Amino acid sequence: MPTAKKPIPLDMNNPYVLGGVFGLAGLLAFFFFRQTDDGFKAAKIPKDKPWGANLTDQESQLIRQYTLRFYDDMSGWNWLGHDMALYDEFKDVPNKIFIGTYNDFTEKYMSEDEGTLREWIVNEGFTDISSPKVIIDKMAYLGLA
Repeated sequence: MPTAKKPIPLDMNNPYVLGGVFGLAGLLAFFFFRQTDDGFKAAKIPKDKPWGANLTDQESQLIRQYTLRFYDDMSGWNWLGHDMALYDEFKDVPNKIFIGTYNDFTEKYMSEDEGTLREWIVNEGFTDISSPKVIIDKMAYLGLA
């Protein structure tokens, strides 16, 4: 009658086991931080960018807030619809904040398939298009393609 093989003991002094453990931990950390807004996608605040040199701290923070709110609203599946209050509010911001948000969003998220902030908005399926249309028209007027 055949006997069962003994399991190989887990020897933490074995370099292959240690490499596997550290490799797995590194891979898990990579995917965890990649999924957070401030992980590997972290960028300088807009004031530290060449186009944002003349921004006050308050303007820079407001631009980053709009950038993150737009990303949160438009990324992924939007089964519950969009936060139309964001679009209603954003269409009336001063041009400095408007352009800064466009630049910040585009620099931060352009590599995620959909391009500039304008392209993200155009590609979204809005049920109420009044505010997004005003935003798109304002972008065209300001030369933000």
